[in-house]
Amino acid sequence: MAITKGGKARKAGDIFDHAGTVPPAGAIALPIAQTNVSREAYAKLFLAIGTRWGAGDGVTTFGLPWLKPDHTLVQANGNVGESTAGQVIQHNHTVPMSVISVIRYPGGGGDTYPTYSNTNTSNTGGDANLAAGVRVLKCIQYA
Repeated sequence: MAITKGGKARKAGDIFDHAGTVPPAGAIALPIAQTNVSREAYAKLFLAIGTRWGAGDGVTTFGLPWLKPDHTLVQANGNVGESTAGQVIQHNHTVPMSVISVIRYPGGGGDTYPTYSNTNTSNTGGDANLAAGVRVLKCIQYA
């Protein structure tokens, strides 16, 4: 069992952040998509979490916890320590506009009056709403 900063041993099923690119002994990196692993090879982990994250094939495998990349809990393998850019979901704004129009009459003179209309700003942003941050390797203890 790995010893944590507080002097207590990590238990199978504990999820933790790691600053390196390779998980420490007895731990594996959390996947970024549904992943099944052997119930026999990861017996202590299976005892700790069961099929909470997926039943696997129902006999010999079970599902690992998994996290989508670039969300509150970030999983990253090759890019540990890299900063992430924040992103605002794509959107635009409607802005009320006032235009002064002048009408001239054939015999002279004319009238001035405001014309009101709306215009839209161009789209800005991406396909997700992401906070900026720094990536770490999310791991789960299996031994």
